[in-house]
Amino acid sequence: MTTMLALKQKLKGRNIDIHVSDMTNYQETKQLIKKNIESINQNSLELETESHDIKK
Repeated sequence: MTTMLALKQKLKGRNIDIHVSDMTNYQETKQLIKKNIESINQNSLELETESHDIKK
């Protein structure tokens, strides 16, 4: 039994694959996010709450 699958074509200007080694400051950014994740989550919750207040 053979299966024929077709991959979706990439759109121009989108879905660009960038290898981690080509990213500048990737490790530093990753560590910074890991270190500040609680603050980021808190800010996200505050923004979500404010968004709901604006919609009302």
